[in-house]
Formats: sequence, C-alpha cells, structure tokens
Amino acid sequence: MEPSWRAILTTPNREVQVRIIITLDDGRIASFLGYRVQHNAARGPMKGGMRYHPQVDLDEVRGLASLMTWKTALANLPYVGAKGGIRIDPGKFSRTELRRAPRKFIDQIHDVIGPDTDIPAPDMGAGSSEMAWMRNQWEKYHGFNPACVTGKPVEHYGAKGREEATGRGVGLMACKLMRRFGARFFDGNRDFGAFPRRRSRRWSAGCCAFRTFRHGNQTRVSHRRLVHGRSHLRRLRIAAHVQRLAAAQS
Repeated sequence: MEPSWRAILTTPNREVQVRIIITLDDGRIASFLGYRVQHNAARGPMKGGMRYHPQVDLDEVRGLASLMTWKTALANLPYVGAKGGIRIDPGKFSRTELRRAPRKFIDQIHDVIGPDTDIPAPDMGAGSSEMAWMRNQWEKYHGFNPACVTGKPVEHYGAKGREEATGRGVGLMACKLMRRFGARFFDGNRDFGAFPRRRSRRWSAGCCAFRTFRHGNQTRVSHRRLVHGRSHLRRLRIAAHVQRLAAAQS
C-alpha cells in the first residue's frame, strides 16, 4: 500500500472531544468526557455505535471507528466508520441522570452528525432508550428525521429485531463454527444442527456458558445452563461434542 493511502486510512477525518456537564438528582454537578471519531467518508454516511463505559478513551474510540470502516467495506455496505462514547458508569446513576448525559452530548455535536453524515447506534452500556433521547435532542435542532440514529425503540420508528440482533448473530456464528468442527446441536432426540433451515424459535431454546480446562493431558469442556427457552428443552448437550473434539485435538 502506498504511504499516502496508508496515511489516509490510519488518520480519522474528524475527532471530537467534549465536556459533558449535568446536574445530578441531589443537586451536585458531574462532568464526563464524550467522544465522536469519524474515520472516513469515502463510501457513504459514517456509521458507528455510542459506548457508555467508565474506561472509554479517545484511543479506544479511534480504533473502533477504523474497524467500522473495514467491516462495512468487507461487507460491501454503503457506509463507513465512526464511533463514539461517553466516559460514564451507567450503573451509578439514575435514569433521569442518564437521560441528561446523551442530550448534553448531542447539544455539542449535533452539527456533525445526521442521516447523511454520521449515524450513531447503541454500543456497550447503551440501548434503545439512549438512542431515543439522542434522536429527540437532535430533532430539536434539525426537525423530524428518525433516521438520524439507529437502535431506537420500535415505537420510535425503530426496526423490529434490532434489540436481539447482536446476540442472534453470535448464535448463528456459534452454530456455523460447531458445524465446521463436525459437531451438532442436540435437544434430547432433536437435532439442532440443521439451523438455519429450521425456525429460529426452535433454535433459540436455550443458552449455555462454556469453560475449557486441563485434566491431566486432556482438554475438557464444561458447560452451565444460563437460560431456559420457551420450548422447555430437556437437555442441551453441546458440551459433550465440544469435549470430544477438544480431546481429539489435544
């Protein structure tokens, strides 16, 4: 790659850092740092999540914005990369206080985001409520346009299925990975290895957490049931197949 192209792809188009000051419920003042990095605008509007986490910093947001550019290009989507975040711990503040932070953030960056320039989305620590607040604040300056953010509630012109889209993607990739390794998914006498040909309702019946550990000179896998689905599966026996594969490769 030519040095000029490397410089273009490693340097964001714009980096915004703002100080967010809000009044807490008890009358005290709190301040947070907010970031928005717009990496590239070559293929269309920029697109990227808003992260709410106490350890968010500019370097992290900068790296995630560049990854969004590459991901959208590899998937051939008409978007490019952006990312944002607010350095806040959502678990330590009330809902009212959490509503003030994104509104103050939008007050300072509304002129550099929008449906044709940069479209924020929810990320770690953020959900549909945060996006609804951001959309409402942005529309105070620019008028009605629900496309200014994604990840909104369905009643706020959001897309159905957006809430569970990320988890569903993880499940799909897990199924494909297990199938590639020769394993299959079982529910008692029913085989789940045929997904996605089967209905997603039958596939999304349970959830397990896995842990690998050493036993002598063998690698074993243990699992713990986390969620029981609506179909009340008798047993999810993925771990046995993973254990046999791991033992065969050890």
